[in-house]
Amino acid sequence: MKSNNNYNNQYGHAAPNRPGQQKVHSQGKPAPGNGNRPMQKPTRNMPGKTSAGKQIKRPQGNHQAKKKKVKINPVGILTLIMIILILIIIVVAVKNAVSGKDPKSPKATKTSEVTEVSSEETDPTQTQIDLDLFEGIYSTNAIVIDAEDGTVIKGLNEDVQGYPASVTKMMTTIVALENIDDIDARYTMPSSIYDYLFTRDLSTAGFENMESVSFRDLLYGTMLRSGAECCLALANNVGGSEEGFVQMMNDKAAEIGMTNTHFMNCTGEHDPEHYSTVHDMAILLQYGLQNEMFRTLITSSEYTSSSTDQHPDGITMYNSFHQTFGSPDAGGATLLGGKTGFTTEAGQCLASFASIDGHEYILVTFGASVPAGSSVYAGHLHVDDAFLIYARLAAYLTGGPTPTPRVAETVATTTAETSATESSAGATPTPIVVETTTAATTEQTTQPDTTYISFG
Repeated sequence: MKSNNNYNNQYGHAAPNRPGQQKVHSQGKPAPGNGNRPMQKPTRNMPGKTSAGKQIKRPQGNHQAKKKKVKINPVGILTLIMIILILIIIVVAVKNAVSGKDPKSPKATKTSEVTEVSSEETDPTQTQIDLDLFEGIYSTNAIVIDAEDGTVIKGLNEDVQGYPASVTKMMTTIVALENIDDIDARYTMPSSIYDYLFTRDLSTAGFENMESVSFRDLLYGTMLRSGAECCLALANNVGGSEEGFVQMMNDKAAEIGMTNTHFMNCTGEHDPEHYSTVHDMAILLQYGLQNEMFRTLITSSEYTSSSTDQHPDGITMYNSFHQTFGSPDAGGATLLGGKTGFTTEAGQCLASFASIDGHEYILVTFGASVPAGSSVYAGHLHVDDAFLIYARLAAYLTGGPTPTPRVAETVATTTAETSATESSAGATPTPIVVETTTAATTEQTTQPDTTYISFG
């Protein structure tokens, strides 16, 4: 017969008692050592008892009472979580609504300021004014930018490639300035430069073969008198040759963000592959104005070179830009400096800057030429455009009257009306008052020096 423990191991529960299996003492106690409780009086339908009323004896060693499992309702838990999330969303929404309506909220103010600054910095090419600054000008390409941060104020074909002519010499000057350690050191002008210039129709500053010239003199000769011999001397010294120097010019253009420019020479001589845009040249001028010496060069109206054997008294040079007007005042704007340029293919070009209420603006124009069928004097169309554009910008910024006629047209109107009045029946001419600028008077009386105005 199997023991209770063996039975329990085989079937998973205690073996039932059978008659005669267990001896019970007369006192009602189980036999010693069997581990069972004393027998009790049978009770009907009592749990743990058989129908015969005998107590079912279970071994006490391995059996443990089963714990009651707690059932989890997942639907209820999810519902509770959703309610909590909804309450959190409602609280956050109410908080944001209250803070957004409060004008004193520091967080709302800070956000507004950051957004405003970001809009200005990430959109530098946005046109800021509605006024058409370029209506009726002679130039085909034009741009006005803020000299401080480069923001484009207005553009006309500003990214269309054109020929920069002698405006190129701004880059020649900048590259030379950044690579010459001592601008007062002297350089002997080689005969190879003059052999080259003999076959070219290029302007010169007046320095001669084998003349010992300081780099300072060469820089002024490049910017004020647009001297080709000065450009080539700087190129030979800095780049070893014009080709090496031109590579440095193109590298600098890429470095400062001139994406539509390619130089073939240092003088601005016409070449189909030598091109730029007014936008790129405005970027160049803005960059150059950060250099103190470049600013001095482009704003100087006159300079006398150092004494040499060939020129004991030096050479006195005049800025071709400043020579074209008697006063720098352009209807509220003060013209500060500029670099001119001209070839037949490029037309008249100008890179200039002016101050309006103490703030500086840059204007670059390409392609100024006389309209077909016009008898307008063609000497300084690029400067005429500059006066008109700066005057319009000043009027817009200061709230003054906006000028509409071009300077050259005003001159033509004044001359025509005066002639008609003087020829009428021999009568005393009636004075006709036509508002003109100093620049208009200068245009009538000052003839350009064709030695350099023809190419810069």
